[in-house]
Amino acid sequence: MIVEIQTFKLASGVSEEQFLEADARLQAERYYQDESIVRRTTTRSGDKWCVVVFSGAEIAVPDELRELVTDLVVERYEALEG
Repeated sequence: MIVEIQTFKLASGVSEEQFLEADARLQAERYYQDESIVRRTTTRSGDKWCVVVFSGAEIAVPDELRELVTDLVVERYEALEG
């Protein structure tokens, strides 16, 4: 199992509503289309956010990360981070 943990603050000017909308879209259109994803969850404490992804995939992480970087939905999501 691969566990990916991402912590961040939202970019200046990005509202919680904008982020949560993009997060829900990213989860539905990217992560849950991947059969290897077991669970993905988003949480926050104050202005700090955390996304945890559990993957059952037996793939090389660097290849997966390259795929994520080129995914337009992911790029839009990451543009909301500060």
